[in-house]
Amino acid sequence: MHHSLKIIAFTVALVFFSIGAKAVNKLDFPIGIYCAGEPTEENFKYVKSLGFDYIHRYSLAAKDEKEVQIYMDMAHKCNLKVMLDISTPVRLMKYKRITEAEALAQIGKMVERWKNHPALGFWYFYDEPDLLMSPEVLIKFHKIIKQKTPDIPDSIALNWQKGWDRWTKCADIIMPDHYPVNKESFPKSMLNLQVEYFEKVEQKCQYTIPIVQCFGYPKSPNATEMRYIMYSTLMQNPRGLFFWAYWYAREEPLTEDADFHPDYLEKTVKPILTDFKRCVELIKPVDKALYPPDLTNDLYSNNQLLVALWKKKDRFIVIMINNWPVEREVSIPLKPYINEGDLRPLFNTRDIPGLKIRKGILTLRLAPWETFIWETKKKITKKMMKK
Repeated sequence: MHHSLKIIAFTVALVFFSIGAKAVNKLDFPIGIYCAGEPTEENFKYVKSLGFDYIHRYSLAAKDEKEVQIYMDMAHKCNLKVMLDISTPVRLMKYKRITEAEALAQIGKMVERWKNHPALGFWYFYDEPDLLMSPEVLIKFHKIIKQKTPDIPDSIALNWQKGWDRWTKCADIIMPDHYPVNKESFPKSMLNLQVEYFEKVEQKCQYTIPIVQCFGYPKSPNATEMRYIMYSTLMQNPRGLFFWAYWYAREEPLTEDADFHPDYLEKTVKPILTDFKRCVELIKPVDKALYPPDLTNDLYSNNQLLVALWKKKDRFIVIMINNWPVEREVSIPLKPYINEGDLRPLFNTRDIPGLKIRKGILTLRLAPWETFIWETKKKITKKMMKK
């Protein structure tokens, strides 16, 4: 490439990055659910009551315009935002049913038609690209979306496959997805693989909204697993969290040995999600996490721990997770942030009477995959604030 052309290409890339950053920063930590069901007031209000603020429907924007209008209007009425799926033209082009030019034109029309609807949250324009959809092609759709709606972010889902990092520049928001809970009985599902993948993506992308695929396939997480699934994502500097998928969570799972209860969404998911949202509000901005330097971030370290702190006006919020399926005792270095102090459990964290940080070390016994959220009782000193 000629030197001047390289400069132009680099400048264009910077412009799109800056536009995307401004758009993403307008989002207020979306928590959403795929396959949100029929756009009735009863259904959408129930989805909202469970704690979800964003909803999705596959190929929505390609449906009859009246049908899309009903869906978007009902979402707005129920105070929900829509991650609007405009992926159909790209998929049709992939399978050679329309040309690339036709696909670009169609997706442009979708964006123009719905960009001003008050229920629009952000665009979803591709689901798990593979070798048949090159990043060089996909980024063309990203560019046309940004040209038409610079203030509205776009996103793609990205599964854990060979060469996954080729697509990390194709959208404002990358949504890594993973199935954290498998058919094994608790605590044998290797939940830490979710963290491993999400961390890899976070290192490559500035903005991520992870997707946890745990409702209805292959089995439903129990309360301990669900806490792990939600709170472990906070260690990866996310901009939100989505779940797959509401429609399947309402039905019997695909495997006979799945842990399922008819009231699963109401009895297990809702209380944990309610606490999680309160926690997010407490620690915002989520991406300002502090990590104790003496505790390695290597997922396969001897300790197998996830630890992060958020500094508030007069205290720290500490989240610590046992990132391994065994019970064990650990000693956790919290210097230089906390040297001495008591910890108060938050959000249904198991209470351990007399739990203290002594000389910068916290010692306690962990259950498999257990999640702790604490606040420091002792106010942050001026010396701490300088750290």
